[in-house]
Amino acid sequence: MGVFLVETKNIEVIDNVVVGNIFGISISGLIESSSNKIINNTVKGNLCGISISLSSDNVVTNNTVKENSEGISLILTGGNKIYLNDIVDNNCSVYSDAQTNQWHSEKRMNYKYSGRIFNNYLGNHWSGYNGSDADLDGVGDTPHKVGKEVDEYPLMQPHSRYTPLYGKSCLVELFSEMGKVSGAGQYEAGSTVVVQISPAVVPKDLFTDYVFKGWIAENGTIVSKSPTYSFTVMEPLSLTASWEVQPSSIGTLVSVGIVASVAVASVMVFLFSKKRGTDRT
Repeated sequence: MGVFLVETKNIEVIDNVVVGNIFGISISGLIESSSNKIINNTVKGNLCGISISLSSDNVVTNNTVKENSEGISLILTGGNKIYLNDIVDNNCSVYSDAQTNQWHSEKRMNYKYSGRIFNNYLGNHWSGYNGSDADLDGVGDTPHKVGKEVDEYPLMQPHSRYTPLYGKSCLVELFSEMGKVSGAGQYEAGSTVVVQISPAVVPKDLFTDYVFKGWIAENGTIVSKSPTYSFTVMEPLSLTASWEVQPSSIGTLVSVGIVASVAVASVMVFLFSKKRGTDRT
């Protein structure tokens, strides 16, 4: 029979496998039907996979719509957000008389693809799309036509290959025996974090200073030798400031002064000794 929503609002259809029906999942209305969500369903082998009619502002995401006679049908509807779906191997991918639906994510998002972090809008994966991907971010360089509309950010691979990073919080902790650190806190995964320590030189005594050596990760590696370190956070992270003792500028001047004084004294002794030798002659 499939899943039918009639005159509904704010209803979620999640985690279903719908196979071999006239309609896989259907949303329809006459008076007030809107703001429903179809999430993470597999809709396969139906006459029509997902049908939305006389209903607006729905969200369709993370679904697999495959091997249906008609993948998605949109009739007298608009304002729907349809993204991160696999719409593949259907006789007809989409039938639509609409022009106001959005075939990509509502905003740019941080996501992980092929081991790298990107920021872009994400559309849908289509079996008929053969565009290129010059920057290898997983998003096609040319739009995919969808009836009277377009998916401006078609996916090169199935949506499972893309990991959106919104909603994942990462704690960044900073430790240092001296100086003042900044940049610690909770960050959304994929965010850019800037950590800093100041000052980078702390006096130890008259002759030596503690000098910042680098930021050390939990595995003991130095990730940056700069007091200001910028990076993309993916997991909770702990960084410790490493310090080393070096001669201070005053200590260096004193050392140079002592060496110079000794050198001058040595020259004076030499000249005095030479003069005495001359006087005796």
